[in-house]
Amino acid sequence: MKQSVENFVTIPMGTKVSAVENKQLLGDITEADIYAAIKAVERHKSAGEEDLGNDFYYDVPEPMVPRLVELGKDLFYEENPT
Repeated sequence: MKQSVENFVTIPMGTKVSAVENKQLLGDITEADIYAAIKAVERHKSAGEEDLGNDFYYDVPEPMVPRLVELGKDLFYEENPT
């Protein structure tokens, strides 16, 4: 199977992730990950489906971060998010 994929897909060396990076990317989502993602978003953007704009998450992350971690884990492990 590996050879079949390699024959079909060629990933340039500069875009491959290392084994260490891959392990980190496949690890559990942490509160630090969520805080970093919140800090990376632009303020004053339109609200999404949940009707909460980026400013909400940016200004009051404390109550949301633990829930977002759980939601991320549910999605990653294909459980039904609540």
